[in-house]
Amino acid sequence: MSDFGVEHELSALATGAQSSFSIYWTRFARLVPQPTLDLLVLGETGRNSHGPNPPVCSLDRTNPANIMSAQITSSSPLPELPSEIWLNIFRIATFIPRETDVSATTVEPGLFCSYDEYQADAFEAVLPLRRSIVLVSRRFYQIGTVVLYTTFHVATFVKNSHRRVSLFSDLLVSRPELGQFIRRLSLWSDWDEEENDRIINRCPNMIIFSSRRRDRDRLCFGPWWRGGGLPKTVRSFDANVRHLSPSSVVKLLETLPHLEILHLWDLETDVVPLPPICLPALRILSVQRTYARDDKSTKCILSTIQLPRLTALVSSGELIGKPLVFPPAVWQGLEYYKPEDELPIGLRSDYFRNLRHLHLILSSEGLETYLECFPFHQLECLTLSAPTINGSDKWKPMVKPVVGLPLNVTAMPKLKLVQLVWPYDGIYMYYCLRLNGGEEKDRFIRYFDTLTVKFEQRGVLFVETNNREICPGFQPIRDVLNVCKQS
Repeated sequence: MSDFGVEHELSALATGAQSSFSIYWTRFARLVPQPTLDLLVLGETGRNSHGPNPPVCSLDRTNPANIMSAQITSSSPLPELPSEIWLNIFRIATFIPRETDVSATTVEPGLFCSYDEYQADAFEAVLPLRRSIVLVSRRFYQIGTVVLYTTFHVATFVKNSHRRVSLFSDLLVSRPELGQFIRRLSLWSDWDEEENDRIINRCPNMIIFSSRRRDRDRLCFGPWWRGGGLPKTVRSFDANVRHLSPSSVVKLLETLPHLEILHLWDLETDVVPLPPICLPALRILSVQRTYARDDKSTKCILSTIQLPRLTALVSSGELIGKPLVFPPAVWQGLEYYKPEDELPIGLRSDYFRNLRHLHLILSSEGLETYLECFPFHQLECLTLSAPTINGSDKWKPMVKPVVGLPLNVTAMPKLKLVQLVWPYDGIYMYYCLRLNGGEEKDRFIRYFDTLTVKFEQRGVLFVETNNREICPGFQPIRDVLNVCKQS
């Protein structure tokens, strides 16, 4: 393939997100010998080269993606590594957490794409390096293409994103073999239906599909997919289904026998009765902002759906507040539950026979409203989202619900982990940017120190989990406080 052909092909994935390149190059540099790094920039030589005079990439020194260490001066030939090793190196160097991983057991940041930017942000960060790798040589192109085309995200805020979608569609038409590599795909649901269908039909092996909306208020009265639906290989699906009839959603879900993770946003009710639907492989369900279209529309997917393997549920919206919209068997099988709005009427703690992890969004009243609804004596992990209260002197009401946590062995004998979700991008950022004066900061530290000691005496790990992380994880509160003290 000519240089022009490669550039034309890759222009479909072009992006301006070059600023994060150095982070991923540093990760790559730790894995590859120095001579190999030299040649990744200067071009590959040896038996797999283009010939006696291999091409050398013309480097733009003003482009961060092309600026390497000043120590890179060698032009030694590449080691004779098998293609499988190079492929693993490329994957590690451009790693995106949960890019194609559907093994999650709880709803974590980055798991979905339709209502957050975690996956899209990570994709934009590593894309320059993935493009650079395939431009090094023909051999690297053949190996790196698998990584380059693992994911395609339509980006809402990237310049010329409309052109990106059109180029990608044209590319798959002219080079259909590239669609075989796509494992994760996100498209606009209110985009051109024909173009969406053209892309979807040429990605037969994708396992994660997201449908995003450019404009929440834009009307979309019909299905944005054609009759063929999605490939049967899809194991994770998340979409904004606003203005789509529940019957249309049911028809689509019935074509996905291997679906394990499902997120539906803006789910509506319908007037006509809905047929029962069974999702035999579904483990994780997240339903956001469910609502009734009108007083006559009372039929909901959630009341007829059969979920024999469901273990994790996130729910919000007015439909969730109705009396037990899910069958009792669904509640009994849950191991993880996160209610984001009011609790369903009639919900009792004895419905949760297998609940081990509970995520609560706290109000200023604390846990009192939840004590009779959930079996706290079964919990091994408790995640608490502190309430958001504006004002630099309002942090005590944010911590108070956690202080009132029943930590005695009788009430919570199995508790091993408490995760705190602190607003304003986490405790450290709150401490540095929102607390005024050294005295107020000292009181803040002492308050958390006392709370941490109580958890340690109980033998419970007390950690902070920050929702702004691209890679889900947590850090012990004790370590966070030590960093605050040193700042």
